[in-house]
Parts: sequence; structure tokens; C-alpha cells
Amino acid sequence: VREKILADDSIRIRRLDLVDVLAEVLSVVAAHGKGLRGDDPVDKLVTRIAVVIDVGLQQSGRELGKLLDRTAVPLVLASLLRRWALDGVETLDINDPRFQHLFAVIVNDVLDRAA
Repeated sequence: VREKILADDSIRIRRLDLVDVLAEVLSVVAAHGKGLRGDDPVDKLVTRIAVVIDVGLQQSGRELGKLLDRTAVPLVLASLLRRWALDGVETLDINDPRFQHLFAVIVNDVLDRAA
């Protein structure tokens, strides 16, 4: 997961931001990891989490400066991962209007909590 975040070109997560992103992601995994993993090996869970983070980073890159700023990205990624963990994400296709709507809802929730 760390490598996926560092490889992202759309946001260019800095070291301090990386710590925040990883802390948020690990809190979700700690809370929901056993249910997420099921009977699968850990490496499959890591791969699935990396896909969610990658999609979240791509959409964050699209919305940076419009819907959100860099400081909100860690909490948005964690919220997206949490919703995915609880089966609240219908699609991870960033071009799908359902995903775009869900992402906007997540950003608004995160920003409302921060205000």
C-alpha cells in the first residue's frame, strides 16, 4: 500500500502526508481487517486495499483544488476505504457517476467533520 501511495503522480504525497495516510489506512484495517480478509491470504487483502487507495488517489487528483485540498486527502482515503470495507462502495470506476457521487459525499462528510 505504501508503494502505491508513493508512486502516485496525481497528488505526490509528501512524507508527512504519507504518515497521515498510512495512519488512517491502518486504523481502518485494524478495525475491519479480519472481516475484510475472511479466509484469503493477507497478500490478497493488501492488493485489494491498494486498488481502493489507487482509485481514491486518482479521484483526489481530479478534485484537488476544486472539491478538496491536500490536507483532506488522508481522511478522504480512509473514509473511502472504510466504506469499501463495509460494502458501501458499488463501483471503483472513477468514470462512473455513482463513484463520483459517493466520492463527493465522502469529501463533504470529511470537510463537515473538520469544520
